[in-house]
Amino acid sequence: MVRLTSDCPIIDPNVIDKVIKYYLDHHNIDYVSKTLQRSYPRGMDTEVFSYKVLDEAYNEAVEKNEREHVTSFIRNHPERYLLANVTYKENQSKHRWTVDTIEDFISLKRIIDNLYPENPQFTCEDALKLLKKFPQWALINQHIEQKKIESVSPCEYIYSNRRFY
Repeated sequence: MVRLTSDCPIIDPNVIDKVIKYYLDHHNIDYVSKTLQRSYPRGMDTEVFSYKVLDEAYNEAVEKNEREHVTSFIRNHPERYLLANVTYKENQSKHRWTVDTIEDFISLKRIIDNLYPENPQFTCEDALKLLKKFPQWALINQHIEQKKIESVSPCEYIYSNRRFY
C-alpha cells in the first residue's frame, strides 16, 4: 500500500518511487515513510506498508487518533512493527508544500505558476531551486504550524531501541 494525501499537490513521483524502492528492497520492513524524521519539505509525504499491516491497524486500533489517521496505529507500535525512514540529503523540512490554509495555497500557487508552464513534470529539486531564487515565497506560510496528532513519538522509541533504519 502507498499512502499519499490529497493536500500535497506538488508531490514528486521520484520521491514516491524512492520510498517504494526502499520498502521493496528491505523485505523485513513493515512500514517506511519520510515523516518519522522529517528532512524533505512537508508535502512530499509518502508512506508504504503491506495490506496485512493496514488490516491489522484497521482491526486493532481503538484510540480515536488511530481510527482517524490511517497509519497512526502502525507508527504508535514500533515494538510490533519494524519502521524505517527515507531522508533527504539535507534538511529541507522548513518548507511547507501542503494546502491547509490560504497562505499555503498562495505559496504553492507561486511555485506552480512559475514551474508548471515550462516543465509540467517539475520535481522537488526544481521547487527547491526556485525557492533559492525567490526565498521570500517560503516566508508566506512559514508561520503556519501543522496540526499535531496526539500520539507516542515513534522516533524516540525507535532511537532508544536501535530499530531505526
